[in-house]
Parts: sequence; structure tokens; C-alpha cells
Amino acid sequence: MFCFVLLISENIIAQNYPTPTSRGDNIEAYFATNNVFEIGLRNAENARRSWILSRHYNLTSYGHYYSSLHLQPDIGDKSQYRGVAIGFNPSAAIPISAHLVVNGKTGIGVFNPISQLDIKGTSFLRAASTAGVLSEQLRIGRHDSNIRYHSIYSIHNSGASNNYLQFRIHDGGSSPYYSQATVMTLFGNGRVGIGTTSTGTHRLAVEGTIGAREVKVETGTWSDFVFNGNYKLRSLHEVEHFIQEYKHLPDVPSEKEVIENGIELGKMDANLLQKIEELTLYIIQQQKEIESLKTDFENYKKAHSDE
Repeated sequence: MFCFVLLISENIIAQNYPTPTSRGDNIEAYFATNNVFEIGLRNAENARRSWILSRHYNLTSYGHYYSSLHLQPDIGDKSQYRGVAIGFNPSAAIPISAHLVVNGKTGIGVFNPISQLDIKGTSFLRAASTAGVLSEQLRIGRHDSNIRYHSIYSIHNSGASNNYLQFRIHDGGSSPYYSQATVMTLFGNGRVGIGTTSTGTHRLAVEGTIGAREVKVETGTWSDFVFNGNYKLRSLHEVEHFIQEYKHLPDVPSEKEVIENGIELGKMDANLLQKIEELTLYIIQQQKEIESLKTDFENYKKAHSDE
């Protein structure tokens, strides 16, 4: 059983651009059963408009259904595949395995692109093949002969702490692609690692020093309770005994605790202020004792001045 497809070419002098019910100006139309392939050219002075259109042909609902239009389709053997070039010199040969190359600005959802690639709307980068695979999603670099790349990687798992977005910067090594240092990792549970991927229980973990002109630590408590009338101030003898036994001040973490657990800036500043305020009270007490001794001494001198 044989099937024959009849192709009919016709020149049509029409008006304007194609619509759902008309083919538009200067159409070369090729028909195959109820499908039509149209080549159009606007018939007007300086119009500079042309088009290629593939769609369904029906006498009662012409053009309501669009057909797939394949440019350089994949027909099975891509060992010598060369795709489509836009904006290049016609003598330029597209490299093997390239599907689409564009010389100039490209707009997706944008009619007037302002850069090489201008996208309106959400963009999806889907480099990861499956869950648990660390994949490079975006590569950024120069286009000269000494190219070096920075990259954004991502990994997707079921748990929030195992999902992350990772920023890598070229470290000056010999490989343009793989000589990279991981500078920051953003985790799905809201934690951030800078120079490290081990954040522990911290919202922000930094491997190395931090330089800042100012650090603001917000806290819900402060140490002015020392000046309340009901505050029990240890005697200096008690403090001395505590130091001799534990080798650190009361209410202040020991060296061993600090080495193992670090310090909390807000809590540590409050502890230090507490010690300063206690020290102030000790000084006030000693000053009163000094003044009392001076008074007693002056009274003693007066009482024995005639002797």
C-alpha cells in the first residue's frame, strides 16, 4: 500500500500580515493534505518584514492550529551535526555539535534586548540529572584566550540541610574550569557557610577572620541588675576563694569552656560588664571604708592632741 503526498506551490498577492484566516502578502504556500507551509514577504515600501509559518489548513478554521516547525532537525545520526546560525557571515561554518549559534543580542520574551541574552520571566537551569548530584548550573568567565571561569553549583536532596547553592571562584590555578575555591554555600535550611560547608548549628559560619567597621549585637538582657538593691554581691574573700579553686572569675567561662565552645559576643559582653559593675561596687565600698578610716584617724588625732 502506497501513500502519495501532493505538494502544491502557489503565488498569492494578498495584503498585510498573516492572520488566523488569511495567509498575508506574497505567500509561497506548500500544501500536504491539511497542512500548509508558508513563506511570506510584506508587500509594502520599506516594510522589511518576512516570515516562515507552518500550520494547519482547513477551509472553515484556517490557521487556528499551529504545526511544529523544525529547523535542522535531529534525524538520528548527530556525529556530523551542524545546527542553525543567526547573524553570522554566510561563509562561516557552524562547528560540529553546535545546535544554535547567535551573533548579537538575543531576547527571550523581550522585543528589544539590551544585552547578549535578555530574558523576561523566570529562567530554569536544570543541570542536575537527579537528586544528590552536585551539578554546575552557571559558568561565568572571560572570552579571551586566557579564559578563567567562576561557577554556581547546586545540589538537590530531600532534606533542607542537604540542599544548597554553592559559589565557586577561580583561584588562579592552571585549569580554566576546575581550579576553583568554594567561597560561599547557601543551604536550604537558611544557613550560610563562607569558606566552609560545615555550619554546625550556626545560621552563619565563617572559616577565617571577619573585618567590620561596626558590629551590632542585639540582646534581651543586660547587666545593670548588679545595681539593684537586692543584688547579692560576693565578698572579696568569696571571690578570692573561688579564683583559688576554679582559676577563673565567677560567672565567666573558663579557658577550657571557651576553647571547646567558643563565646557568644552578646553574653560575653554582658558578663564582662557585670564584672566591671561589681568592681565598681567594690571600689565604692573601699572608698567608704577609706573615708571612715580617715575620719576615725582625724578624731583620734584631735583626742590626743594635748598629750
